[in-house]
Amino acid sequence: MNRFLLTSVIFFTCLNFLWSAPKPYICKGEIEFKNGERREGALSLDYETDLVRMYNENGTVDTYSPFSIASLYFYDELLSQPRTFVTLQHSPKNSKISGTGFYFYELIKVGHMDILRKVNQNVDYRKLAEVPFERRVKQHDEKFSYFIFYNGKLITLKEFSVSVFPVLKNRMGKTLEDFVTTRNIDINDKLQPLVVVEFINAIAEKNHSLQASIN
Repeated sequence: MNRFLLTSVIFFTCLNFLWSAPKPYICKGEIEFKNGERREGALSLDYETDLVRMYNENGTVDTYSPFSIASLYFYDELLSQPRTFVTLQHSPKNSKISGTGFYFYELIKVGHMDILRKVNQNVDYRKLAEVPFERRVKQHDEKFSYFIFYNGKLITLKEFSVSVFPVLKNRMGKTLEDFVTTRNIDINDKLQPLVVVEFINAIAEKNHSLQASIN
């Protein structure tokens, strides 16, 4: 009797987990593998496990890890924006995956300093779809941590503010200092340093001598 009750509890607990777990958000996209091959079709990305699933027409599913993928692209209809992910060998602090393998990072802006981000928690797209569009993107973006790829290294915004920004401010003189001061940018804020990074990228794109000085 006790064994039956225990089995029943486990069974219904598993069912409850399956019912409550977010369903995969499937989009049409493309995978570029590290061997140069490409594959298009319906796919989903699991943020927590960093696994990509490709859904075949015959009902089967192929699963890929970041180890074999160079980049991933899909159009997110819910957010009305194209999204590109690249794989980097940098372990996020909140990753549920052990070891020092490859991980997916979303590429937001390409420049002298690339801007990337990594989700902090899996997104329940069913609930997100119920949020009015004018609030949907902001609510979605709040689930991410942002990074800068600079001098071959992936650094957090906090590391940028503490270690990189003071050096760049000295090299760029009043140009950078005035930009931050006149716009009242809090360099220690969670997101405001991204405005500074985009400003530096814009300057570096026009001034190649400055670009060399801020490396």
